[in-house]
Amino acid sequence: MHDILASSRHLRRKRFFLKAGLGLAAILLVSLGITGFFYIPKFKIKEISIEGADVLDKKEFSAEINDFLTRKLWKILPYDNIFIFPDGQTADEIMPKFPIIKSAVFRRDFPQKLSVFIEERKPAALLCRESEIQKLECAFADEAGFVFQLAPNFSGGIFLKFFDNRRQSTLAGAAIPADIGKNIIDAGEFRKLNYFVKLLSKENLAAGKIVIKDEGAYEIHLREKWQILLNDKNEPEQSFANLKLVLSQIIKEKTPQLEYIDLRLGNKVFYKLR
Repeated sequence: MHDILASSRHLRRKRFFLKAGLGLAAILLVSLGITGFFYIPKFKIKEISIEGADVLDKKEFSAEINDFLTRKLWKILPYDNIFIFPDGQTADEIMPKFPIIKSAVFRRDFPQKLSVFIEERKPAALLCRESEIQKLECAFADEAGFVFQLAPNFSGGIFLKFFDNRRQSTLAGAAIPADIGKNIIDAGEFRKLNYFVKLLSKENLAAGKIVIKDEGAYEIHLREKWQILLNDKNEPEQSFANLKLVLSQIIKEKTPQLEYIDLRLGNKVFYKLR
């Protein structure tokens, strides 16, 4: 009786290990089959098309994508497979290397083509600094104040210039390339300043440059040779209304002697004559 029970247990054990072995073999074969599918040459990305880029270095951008395609998911599955290619991760990793790109949309065109649609940033202002040799260096910033590209010297008279004179700035004393890929100031604040500058044109006042000071203060230097003082608490419409009131009812014909108008205290407006 004992031998019969022992033999039965041994048989069950053999069957268990046999089933387990067959199961593992099946899993391995399926895994190899799936992995092999992603290595089929027909689905390997071989062509990269870039559209919408006028200033971007397409050759350099394509090289970055190709370098990304050499990587593998979990060190096994190739990113150059049209099914595996991670468009979101690619954009997140590559775009910071090209600040001129505002957005990039990747599209898989089966079976072997990858199309990239680029929206480039457009210059709306300049961020400028004096270099060690007292040469003015500037970089383009977009409508949100994002600095994205060095600017040629001839562009100086076309765009409004911003100068960052904050002692508290982490980039104080740095050369312009250190600013590329960063915002001059908060995007909302940058838009408010530009809107205020547009309002000034209604009074035939032209801003030549804006100096960013500590504690959220700004100096708007007008081409009329006087300044407007603002801070980050000022709202454009109200500040402009106060400015118009002072110019039309208080200063009037004294404008040529004006040194500055201080709008930082809301409805309490101060001014100084030379």
